[in-house]
Amino acid sequence: MASEREVSRGAPRGALRSGTWKWACLATWAVILALVAFELWPRFRGAWGKTPWGSQHPWRGDTEAFLSSALEVASKDLMHPAPRLKLDPRRMDRPRTLLWLRDRLGGGLETRNSWPNAILARAIAECGATADATLGNYWDQVVGPDGSLLEPPVLLSHCMLGMPLLDCYQQTSQARFRTAAEHLLKWLMKSHVRSATGTLPYRPEEPGVLLVDTLGMVCPFLARAGREFDMPEATRLARQQLLEFLDRGMDERSGLPFHAYQVDSPSGNAAPFGLAGWGRGAGWLALGLAETLHWLPATEPDRPRLEEALRRLAATLRGCQRADGLWGWAVNIPGAQPDTSATGMIAWALRIGMEHRVLDDGFQETREKAIAGILRCSKESGEVGQSMADVAGIGQYPWLFAHTTWTQGFAILAVGGGSGSAGDR
Repeated sequence: MASEREVSRGAPRGALRSGTWKWACLATWAVILALVAFELWPRFRGAWGKTPWGSQHPWRGDTEAFLSSALEVASKDLMHPAPRLKLDPRRMDRPRTLLWLRDRLGGGLETRNSWPNAILARAIAECGATADATLGNYWDQVVGPDGSLLEPPVLLSHCMLGMPLLDCYQQTSQARFRTAAEHLLKWLMKSHVRSATGTLPYRPEEPGVLLVDTLGMVCPFLARAGREFDMPEATRLARQQLLEFLDRGMDERSGLPFHAYQVDSPSGNAAPFGLAGWGRGAGWLALGLAETLHWLPATEPDRPRLEEALRRLAATLRGCQRADGLWGWAVNIPGAQPDTSATGMIAWALRIGMEHRVLDDGFQETREKAIAGILRCSKESGEVGQSMADVAGIGQYPWLFAHTTWTQGFAILAVGGGSGSAGDR
């Protein structure tokens, strides 16, 4: 049996050990609770409807001042795609903590030829200056002096870069931009997977699934590049992509597009699925129609049908616009969170449609209300917020709203004047 002296000597050590474990456990629980709060805070904030974006700066309709500030933000987003403190909501379906650590260790958000970067490049080229140093530096990282693509395309969405490439060629006459756009066109026409009907699926691993996103991402480029490079089959593919979606991917009751449809469904008929009325989906369709129509020949036999489709869609969306000028992330669901990304896309499509006389000037009021809504969701720095995060998949719509790179570009293009790539047809 231990002596009384040994017990007394060991007691402080035991107490010390016990106290250390207690504090270690408390510290561990504190870290766990902090991580849980970090993960869940955006969801609670979205559920309460208390975002930090509403009425951040009284722009009072001063679009010139807004554009100047917004273009500075776009330049920073384009050259520094990795976030500083906040995470890009595109990836919020994954643990924020791990993503934060990854970003701090140098992981980037986007490849240089990603579609959000294409939107930013186009916004800067159209509403800023093509000779802007930021844009020049960006192109040097994407296009070689001989027009080679430094990051070859592997996804359909990479081809959205084709429009700003042609814009810059039109404005600077630098042959490398035209050559790079031709490389994208050839890859899209000859190497990308096709569906059973010959259209372009969004994901190569799902050739039977056609997403509404493809309409705005590649149809305008196909129509324009088909003329630029004397490739009528590209123009035909743009027309086919749009017409097939109008036939198979629309909700007849609401007049709004589904997220996608399946060409090779077991029943033998195209089966639409996903939400009918997803805000960005309506924006992709509106942009696809408005811009493609600009580049289609006036003698195109299907042109009247596409024009009527744009008019019907614009009228439907006008009826869904919120009192604050924004559209919800689901345009046909009352009370849906407002989404500046959908609003920017739709307002931009309305601008294009009116500029080229497909839509009447009555839609100008709708566009102006949308712009006012975007300005109310913008900080004094020009950073646009209240954008719905990227979707994880069809039917998987996030409840996260913040600043996103693509919305910054869409907002600039919606607000900015001029026709940009929409030159003489």
